[in-house]
Amino acid sequence: MPSIAFQSRVRTTAETCTLTMIIEHRFILGQPSDVVHRLKLPLDGFTNILLGPQPVFTIKGTVNNIQVSSTAIRDSHIARHFVEYLRMNVDDLGIFAASNAHISEDTDTLTLFFTGPQSLSIDLGYPPLHLVGFDVCYAWRTMQNSSSSEVPDEETMMNPFSPNLPLPYLTIVNKTVERFITFQVVKRYPLIFGTWHKQLTVESIFFSSIYNSMCNIMGRSPHLDFSDTCTKLLKLCKQRVERSMHKEVEALSDRVGSDFEISCRKLDAEDAFTSSMGEFYRLGTKRPLFKGMSLFCNLRGPGAESPGDDAQDLLELEHPENNVSDDANLWPVSIDDDFCAVDK
Repeated sequence: MPSIAFQSRVRTTAETCTLTMIIEHRFILGQPSDVVHRLKLPLDGFTNILLGPQPVFTIKGTVNNIQVSSTAIRDSHIARHFVEYLRMNVDDLGIFAASNAHISEDTDTLTLFFTGPQSLSIDLGYPPLHLVGFDVCYAWRTMQNSSSSEVPDEETMMNPFSPNLPLPYLTIVNKTVERFITFQVVKRYPLIFGTWHKQLTVESIFFSSIYNSMCNIMGRSPHLDFSDTCTKLLKLCKQRVERSMHKEVEALSDRVGSDFEISCRKLDAEDAFTSSMGEFYRLGTKRPLFKGMSLFCNLRGPGAESPGDDAQDLLELEHPENNVSDDANLWPVSIDDDFCAVDK
């Protein structure tokens, strides 16, 4: 089974610079392989993706196509911003914790781990994709230095990876991270991130008990017609679930390539019932749009001057007042190409 990856991008453009966040989404299908199979297209439409073991975010950066060192990124305002954004929104993201960012000895890359929810107790009938991490690259293009091959001098405060970002840069970073989390994390992986899957996780525990209770009622019923009708309905449910499962496996096989065989196993009546109950939840429960807190506070690095109380008040974090699901903020939503561009 392969290790799989694809890329997507989120871009924010301002008058003086452009930030393109290049994200590589990494998965395993079964056991990881030494060679990563990179897909030309993203896995749009595949929502049965679960969280893999030890998921991570890695952070890299470039300025005008010049690579920034891992040490500079570790000490940068951008790295602190990313960690704090995750920590502030752990509840809305559905994750439990995010570690401090550190430079991995194996890859010499800035890395942070996060812990997420346990996998659902619903058997899909085939090996599911497991998300194991995101490789995030902050690619900056500064307009005034577009012809230069040098990283801007930190003393001029024009270096996006400086320990203390000016407010214009911080605004760009905040917008880009918000779009990344909203559309490339929560929307793509509803069984891992966000709040929608929490209730499904709670209710799925009882699916087997409901099935066993139904079977007990059928077995105790003196009405043969009732028992026969229930048996036929469960058989029909199993057939439809298996057809749906085979279609999804065929679509996934076409996407990852014919070199990797994805096999379906035969479902029993209980597996089919629990799977259909999960599908009813998906169809009947709307997914709210992620609205996390916006990090506008100036996370100061060592040696930075402390602003006055008034300045600090202006730089405090912002939380949407209408952070509640309503009919105007439900999936699916249309995404403008310029708002969240994806590699083809």
